[in-house]
Amino acid sequence: MDKRAPSNLNINSKSFWGEPVNVSNPMHYTDDFSCDKGYFTEEDGTKNFTVKDGCLTAVGDDDGALTYLHIFEKNVSFKARFKYTDPAESNAFVSFVARYNSPMAYVRLSYYHKSGAWAIMASEGKDHPLFRYASTENYRIEPDTWHDIEFVVDGDGAAAYLDGEKILTAAELAHSSPGRVAVAADRLTVFVDSVDVAFLSNQGTLIGGLVHNKLPDEVYREGGSVFEMNDGSLIYTHHNGTTFESHNNGVTWERREMWTNTHGYPNILRLRNGDFIKIVQRMIDGKRYVSADLSSDDGKTWREGGSICITPYKGNTSAIAGNMNDKITQISNGRIFYCQNYESMPIGTKVDGRSVFCEFYYSDDNGMTWTKSETDSWSFGGNSDNDVQWFGECKILECDDGTLRIYNSWNDYGCIVYSESKDGGVTWGPLVHMPEFVCSRSSMQFYRDPYADNETTYYMVWVYSKPMSKSNPMSRSRLSLAKSTDGKNWEFLGDIWRWECNHIFNSHVCHVVDAFVKTTKDFVICGAGCSEHLQGGDGPEPYHHAQRQHIYSIKKSALKANPLPPV
Repeated sequence: MDKRAPSNLNINSKSFWGEPVNVSNPMHYTDDFSCDKGYFTEEDGTKNFTVKDGCLTAVGDDDGALTYLHIFEKNVSFKARFKYTDPAESNAFVSFVARYNSPMAYVRLSYYHKSGAWAIMASEGKDHPLFRYASTENYRIEPDTWHDIEFVVDGDGAAAYLDGEKILTAAELAHSSPGRVAVAADRLTVFVDSVDVAFLSNQGTLIGGLVHNKLPDEVYREGGSVFEMNDGSLIYTHHNGTTFESHNNGVTWERREMWTNTHGYPNILRLRNGDFIKIVQRMIDGKRYVSADLSSDDGKTWREGGSICITPYKGNTSAIAGNMNDKITQISNGRIFYCQNYESMPIGTKVDGRSVFCEFYYSDDNGMTWTKSETDSWSFGGNSDNDVQWFGECKILECDDGTLRIYNSWNDYGCIVYSESKDGGVTWGPLVHMPEFVCSRSSMQFYRDPYADNETTYYMVWVYSKPMSKSNPMSRSRLSLAKSTDGKNWEFLGDIWRWECNHIFNSHVCHVVDAFVKTTKDFVICGAGCSEHLQGGDGPEPYHHAQRQHIYSIKKSALKANPLPPV
């Protein structure tokens, strides 16, 4: 589809998501490619682009090649010098991309070799059309000749400059989500130098040393997790028992069969004695129980541990024990905690006024016997006083002063909350709100780094989104990463995934579900199920749309603390 280009940039119009205010001193990323700084990355660890002879260079084949800076920013100015070689195929083109969320969602400026045409194009994703907003054939460039390019995407408008002269403008861009900045080559070789990217709103955080991939299948996936094996390999397991293995810190994955019989979503933890503990379901005297299994040989064989609780809540089949991934932890004295989630059936109904709630269990003998905490999520001070329908999927950690905290983000409060225990988890105190850690109603995760210098270094991922957007209480459009060295104070490290699409289907098509985070010696491995479009998955319109399992491998040394940006 074509739209007539206006004569000037329209930078004052408002998108549905609101317009970030441009700052007077925007952050810049500059690169002369005298060395590889490690910020330009490619999907799935591919190496189509290389830093060589002072240039960022790629040979794009029929599938194209794309490299990007991992920072989610809406308003950018991208400047660079570039040239391309005379391609063998006439339909070759080179692109400069902003707001890149996926191969289906972006704003891009492209030059087409055959026609000599320049075009500004945009799409919101697979569910939406690709718009050609402006094009011209009056600015043909010759191969093997250096040119200056500038591509500005600001508010609802865009403009392109070639060798200092404005050649295109566009307005009312369909795709308004913050996204990444990219360079792409299709069926030609491109050389890029002297890059200067201005992030005009300073709303994103630049992360280097990162590789983003998706599991190598097209299957609807959510609720998975990753575990490190004794040989250093990583195992991803999905709640249906499907597993994948990686031998390169999560960059690439291959199918493997293991980790069967988990209780719903995978809750598997490497204990301090080296064993694995796994939460399962087991029939005992005709009744179904949540129980523990243990393995001393890296998951090859398992032995039965103790029973934790019966699956119906107090025998009431209107509330069933289920869970999301990674709700089991172990503290320094060896005590294991498991947060058991209950959800009313049918979903959204109430049991004693609540729809989702938690009980907390602990074991002091590596999972052979279990004791229930005297406090459950219904009886937290400040929670029991309110008509809170949703409060579940909690997780427990140990702080540096020995206190314990239950953290929770799947709630009605719109932010992460916590409760503390000073008696080892037997009882729990009143809720404390962390209003700066805004969250949609969605499960958060954290993981104690066993390779850190202290006992209380944790990495956390949570859905850093407004709790309500266009009458949708779960607008899960942004997955973010934080770190704590004491279990109490958290430093923001950056956004892992962000994609704010329009709500044309009465729910947020692009959203994140059931995040996980783990660490190896040198890497943080995290991810979630992320929906990319409406159709596909387990039917024409699955509950969470067309989820794919996204996984990010990030060098710890590349992560730096940053101010927590506004939502």
